[in-house]
Amino acid sequence: IWGGTFIPLTLFAFDPATGTSRGYGNPTKTGGEIYNLVFSGGKLYMASYTGATITRYDPARPWRKDDSIHANPAHLGRIKAEGLFLQRPHGKAVDPAGRVYFAAHGGYGCYDSGICRIDPATDEMTSWLYPRTTFGALIHLGATRQLLVSERRMGETGLRFTLISPEDGLVLWSELVIADEGGVISWLDSGDDLVFGMHAYRATLFAFSLARKQIITRMPELRVGDHYYNALLDGPDGRIWGVTNRGVYAVTRDLQRAEMLAEIASGDDNDFYRFGACFGPDGALYFPSGTHLMRMLVQGK
Repeated sequence: IWGGTFIPLTLFAFDPATGTSRGYGNPTKTGGEIYNLVFSGGKLYMASYTGATITRYDPARPWRKDDSIHANPAHLGRIKAEGLFLQRPHGKAVDPAGRVYFAAHGGYGCYDSGICRIDPATDEMTSWLYPRTTFGALIHLGATRQLLVSERRMGETGLRFTLISPEDGLVLWSELVIADEGGVISWLDSGDDLVFGMHAYRATLFAFSLARKQIITRMPELRVGDHYYNALLDGPDGRIWGVTNRGVYAVTRDLQRAEMLAEIASGDDNDFYRFGACFGPDGALYFPSGTHLMRMLVQGK
């Protein structure tokens, strides 16, 4: 299980088989925080703030942090290489071929957003830029083999859903879908027509139909805590699982019933970004809480 901390930025790994952890220090060329991590092709890809910085680490090779061609971890570049940089990489995705995608938006005078694609076979990174917009969560759709990103364009009052080609970055479709503030911070692909999303501003879980291009059902105001970014999962019981600062919750796939599965005794009321949750090789659910890596044992696993 891979994770990162901020202030200071460090990378760590936890082995569920032995219960041991290892700290690696800062693998990046920035001092902020790793927002998103994707493991693909036997390598770990990281997208970090500041500067939407992309880093690759191969755990099968010796650690060698330098600027040589043999560097490991290696700095692959920034999603926007020139001018005012993008900053916060809120989106991540991986396609069936193992290609890795990160989406980031600007800040500090930069009003652009961008997506990068990384080929784990070669570590080649391709970037596409989109002016005057703010990208949020990103997902690769199995049914259409397209990228779906939420975005808020300058001068507009609503939230757009945008389909993008993973081959050339072209916008294939884009419409205003949510007439409200905030953004989508997590997606979950059903594999067919429906995509589930979390609109955190209203703590609303919704189902979006790709065929009809509209939200067909929603469960508003879940009231289970502050939702993590990129933390909707297919639960082992067939429900949608999610993570908040209060713990782990589950919602039926018809979005009619919600249940708190486990609460964190101390909670986590700090005001900072919380990214990611995953099921480990032991079947347990892992997620961060403050300075802790949490593990939730799943019945029958």
